[in-house]
Amino acid sequence: MTAGLFVAAVVVAVGDWIAVAQRRFRVERVLKPATLLLLVLAAAGADLGAGQS
Repeated sequence: MTAGLFVAAVVVAVGDWIAVAQRRFRVERVLKPATLLLLVLAAAGADLGAGQS
């Protein structure tokens, strides 16, 4: 699940970069927060293993 969210974040981020390059501000306004949301969800769902004792 985490890898899928990360891949989705990368795809959305590339779309955001394209929107910035083409000066499509409405698209950028949606994709930038979507990228951050996907990255936060991927981090929250990441299995970081057992902590050190």
